[in-house]
Amino acid sequence: MNKEKEYDILDNLINDKYEDIDKKKLNFKFLISPIITLIIISILLITSFVNVKRSILFSYLVFNNTMLIPLFLYTTLVLAFLYTLFVIIIYLTTKKEISALKLLAKIYKKADLIRFIDLLLASAFFMIVFIITPCNVIGDSMNDTLVDGNRVLTTDLFYDNPKIDDIVTFDCTNYVKSQTMLYIKRVVAAKDAKIEYDEEKMTILVNGEEKVFDIDTKEYVRIYLTANDLYNIFELNDMSTSEILALDYEKSFIMPNGKALVFGDNRGNSRDSEEFGAISTKDIFGHVLFRFGNKIETKIKY
Repeated sequence: MNKEKEYDILDNLINDKYEDIDKKKLNFKFLISPIITLIIISILLITSFVNVKRSILFSYLVFNNTMLIPLFLYTTLVLAFLYTLFVIIIYLTTKKEISALKLLAKIYKKADLIRFIDLLLASAFFMIVFIITPCNVIGDSMNDTLVDGNRVLTTDLFYDNPKIDDIVTFDCTNYVKSQTMLYIKRVVAAKDAKIEYDEEKMTILVNGEEKVFDIDTKEYVRIYLTANDLYNIFELNDMSTSEILALDYEKSFIMPNGKALVFGDNRGNSRDSEEFGAISTKDIFGHVLFRFGNKIETKIKY
């Protein structure tokens, strides 16, 4: 549909050609379409507020400013919401007054392009932050699966329970002091996995398969305690080795819901569950769908 036809109703109102106006099209233009838009904006706003921590983290990692993306998202969405609500209210209260409809048509014709651009930008940011998020791999912890400079596309859409061998990005704030960044690691154990520790071989078995090697007893105890929410990693880091080994633990357990063990594929150069124990799945930013492209520098570090 070309621009001239798209604005036939508005032009007819503005030029006082009321006899050519289709009332059904008028209702769609000023009532049905804005209501649909209002519902979509409401969904975006609610989702943004519920996941505000994610937008703050992403804003900090990309722009080194915790509020830039949240403020942009909320401001653009709220402005679009208020404008759309204004159109609906004015139309419902004045639809029998020709002069008011004429004024509304003039406002709509001038402002609707601005609203469209506003929503387009907000939707693009929303998609990147909450649905499909590109990330840049920096470091060697996932060699040779992912190497320094790889670009990956991640998502947490419908991703509630990580599976063994998934590659995920997660917020390391709750596990490593004085760092606000994402780590990228492989899930070695997740919900309902049977974890066993062979102290002689210094090996962790997952569902009967040897998965993690060179794990000493202290490291395993940290994994056991953090997986079962008995201690957090910062509490354990304040303890000596003898104090940790004196704590009660079992050499086998079932991985609880909401917890996961994550390790780098390049274990010799990776900060992972060996150091900070099990992570909460609530901190997972997304799982990697695929890698692509050339190196693009960002503030994201793994």
